[in-house]
Amino acid sequence: MAVKPKTGGQSGSVGVGFSITLDSSDMQKKIARLSKFIDVRHLLDAIGNRHLQWMSENLDAAGLEKKHKIMAPRTIAVRPHRPSSHHFSSRFLSRVKQSLTKERGMMIEPRAVTVGTNVEYTPYQHFGTKTIPARTFLPSKELAQKLALGVIEGAYKKAISESGLS
Repeated sequence: MAVKPKTGGQSGSVGVGFSITLDSSDMQKKIARLSKFIDVRHLLDAIGNRHLQWMSENLDAAGLEKKHKIMAPRTIAVRPHRPSSHHFSSRFLSRVKQSLTKERGMMIEPRAVTVGTNVEYTPYQHFGTKTIPARTFLPSKELAQKLALGVIEGAYKKAISESGLS
């Protein structure tokens, strides 16, 4: 399985995000067995949806893997109604959460799903700048793989149980 970062200027409507490609030999074997019982497109949609759910939860929690840095005292003073000193503004949260999207690969990468957002300022928030600390909302490569494997394992177990092969 490959997790590749995507940033603006690449094909598709995702400005910052990542693409998950099911390409490892172990995954290929499981998918070959699974394809008799489930449509790989549905599996990719489920993987994308799981990542969208995690990204939304990560934004709400101000960082699940790594807590977001505390905002500058000036920022807190100007906007005192934030849920905590770690959170983005509610307008930013709403805009990013509404823009989270997934795209399933078609002809070029039929076994891939891309997850992310096309909001133009998210790369600055996710990666940080000189003056803005990074406040990541995408999972790390390792976590993205773990989330995808969890979905695949669940689908594999369900397909086996429903087929009577267990």
